[in-house]
Amino acid sequence: MELQRRSQSPAPPGEAGAGASRQNAELQGRVQELLRENLELQGRSSDIASAAGAAVRRQNEELQVRVQELLRENLELQRYPPPPPGAAETAAALATAKQENDKLQGRAQELQRENNELRSQIQAPPSVPDDFGALDRALGAAKRQNEELEARVQELLSENLQLQRRSPSPPPDAPGEAALAAARHQNDELQARMQGVLRDNLELQRRSPSPPGDAARQKNEELQARCFDLIQENDALRQQLAERARDGSPHRPRRPAAEALRLALQRQELSLVKLLTGLDPQMHGKVSFEAFQAACSRHHLSLQADDFGKLANVLNLDKRGFFHKEALLRAFRRAEEVASPPRGRKASDGPSHTQSRACSGSREVHVQQGLGPVEVQHRRQIERLESRLFASEQERQTLQRDLDAMRRQESAREDALQKPRPLSVLLSAGDTAPPFIKELKLEVKGTRELRDKLYNAETQLESYKRRLEVDARQELEKERHVVKQLQAELEEKERTVAELLFDLRRARNASGEGDWAQREEEYMRLDLQLRKLEGELAASRRAERDMADRLLQAEHVAMELRFDREQVHLRSSRLESRILELELLNGEDSPRQRQSPLKTGAGAAAANLQSRKERNLENVIEGLERVVNQQKAENQRLKVALDRRPDDRRGRGRAEVERLRKRIEELESAPPRSQDSGNMSAEGPVLEAYRREVAAKEEVIQKLQEKLREAAEGPGTEPPEMQRLLQELAELRRARGEDGQALDEAQRALQEAEMTEKRYLEVVRENRKLRQDLSALEDDGFWKEIESLQTRNQEAVGLAKESKEALLRCGTAAGVDVASLMARLEMFAAAG
Repeated sequence: MELQRRSQSPAPPGEAGAGASRQNAELQGRVQELLRENLELQGRSSDIASAAGAAVRRQNEELQVRVQELLRENLELQRYPPPPPGAAETAAALATAKQENDKLQGRAQELQRENNELRSQIQAPPSVPDDFGALDRALGAAKRQNEELEARVQELLSENLQLQRRSPSPPPDAPGEAALAAARHQNDELQARMQGVLRDNLELQRRSPSPPGDAARQKNEELQARCFDLIQENDALRQQLAERARDGSPHRPRRPAAEALRLALQRQELSLVKLLTGLDPQMHGKVSFEAFQAACSRHHLSLQADDFGKLANVLNLDKRGFFHKEALLRAFRRAEEVASPPRGRKASDGPSHTQSRACSGSREVHVQQGLGPVEVQHRRQIERLESRLFASEQERQTLQRDLDAMRRQESAREDALQKPRPLSVLLSAGDTAPPFIKELKLEVKGTRELRDKLYNAETQLESYKRRLEVDARQELEKERHVVKQLQAELEEKERTVAELLFDLRRARNASGEGDWAQREEEYMRLDLQLRKLEGELAASRRAERDMADRLLQAEHVAMELRFDREQVHLRSSRLESRILELELLNGEDSPRQRQSPLKTGAGAAAANLQSRKERNLENVIEGLERVVNQQKAENQRLKVALDRRPDDRRGRGRAEVERLRKRIEELESAPPRSQDSGNMSAEGPVLEAYRREVAAKEEVIQKLQEKLREAAEGPGTEPPEMQRLLQELAELRRARGEDGQALDEAQRALQEAEMTEKRYLEVVRENRKLRQDLSALEDDGFWKEIESLQTRNQEAVGLAKESKEALLRCGTAAGVDVASLMARLEMFAAAG
């Protein structure tokens, strides 16, 4: 309302003035009544609605202040002396005064309605809602409606501000400058008041004892209507201010602030865009005003201090003295539009514009009959300004589209520059490659020795692990088996000694008995020996089965270990080949790499991928061939070793079989021979006892044969005795046949034992090798070497990570795709 108070609006003279005075007096009377009603409402407020009453009182007080301000503004408008207008201006002033009075009456009615609603809310007892869910929903709906209303008010405010920025400002020395500032100030006050009304409305809804229903919705609708009325009033006041400013200006507006700058640049044939680009090389969008002044002085632009002051006011400098380039370019374009002749609408809008002009032609004729020449001139000037504004908007849209296209092109060019290229393409560039490629080559070349050391250390570590986990364990098993074997041999020898002592005692006891007792004793001894051989045969078979199972399991384990070892070697070779791809050294030395720039980047990448796959397949095939060859060589070596290995047990078994065979032949043949007692005493005690036993048995057999001959020759021999002798001889022969079968079976068992012992010897050799490796593990130097290898391995992993980071930085800086290379380095670091 300060806009109306400061604007020099004419007071309605004569009867119109008297009518306006009467209406103002009536409004004052109504305001006094409203004040009295508000005081009564304040007195009637109860303790139940104390909070709501306080809010109502505050709102009523604010409404009173607003009404008093309106009254003061109206009185001030009547107090100003009228300028000498014509009849048309008097009629327009009267119409304006009537409109303002109608608005004041409408506002007084709105205030009265609000007071009635507040009175009804205060007098009504606080109702307790039955459905609290419905109350919550109603509160939520009212809250959402208020939020929407606030958002709408904010949108209108922002739109108003944008319109103020876009509208060309009048010259500082025009009579309407103060009015425009007052209008802006009034607009800010209206915005603040609207926000206050909205806050009061929300507070009243929150403190109201009754649930917000139709009354709340009606109040929101009334607030929206008031907002729209205020917006319309603001627009009308702005239009009225612009018209009165044009009426009071005897001359045309002064040239814009950037007009002097435009003329100076045009005389020097300079570009403002280039000048600003030179002052802002980093494209921050802001330029120092002092630097801009210095640049204008350097280019000899004839600009005065007054011109720079106007530019500073237009550009809205910040605290540091910087301004936006877009603001200066916008002011420069506005100066060009003002200097250029007014342009109409575009071809697309031509028919509608011409039609509107044609339709408005007749209207202007009728209007000019009732209006003065000043009003007609003002209307024409408004039309010209509208056409200029439309042309400027069209030009701004065209420039904005051009700017967007240039920005898209610039972004596309930057994306093309920043797009990563494959490493093979960069390598194929040769001398024209980026500098970081050469640095990468030097860095990789410097780490070649370190990679060789790392590979050797990993190889040694793998061999040591093999010796520790496989060879040492095999040697330990071999030693355990040798111990068991020695224990079994010792037990066997003890049993042999016990048997020999038993045979000796039995022979000594049998020497004092008859021939038949000795023969019976011999038969029993052979039967016991046969049973012992059968037990040994069964034990050898069981041992053979156990040994065969253990040998098969050992062969499987050995095969798995060998294959694992080959796979480890193959994996290490693959890692080495992948790391060597980073060296980029083969391409520098070989002529094929020198010719690589002639190839395309895609062809080089495909060739590298194909060669890598071929190398991997060749490595797998070579590893399998090495495993097969080693297995064949191992089998051949075991066969040769088994053929050359002397078998002590086989020799002992054969000797025992030969001895038993000779004993049986001696028993069958029973040749008469005498032994010299001197020779027997000269031999050992065991051999002498054995000879005596053989001699006694031969004598018994000889006597039996003589008895058989005598019985055959002499007629007095008793047939039962002959039958008994023949029966004994048959039994001896049958026993000899059974002994021969047992010996054959024992020989077959020994042959099977030979095969078992071959496998056993192989296990013994592996155990011996394990023991040797185990003895090597007890050396302190070995563990120190292992620790040093682990330290080197950790250092190598760290260097690989650092190389990965350096490669990532270089690749990001140059736009190179190093994803595959980074993945390989990560695999290497993870394996380490």
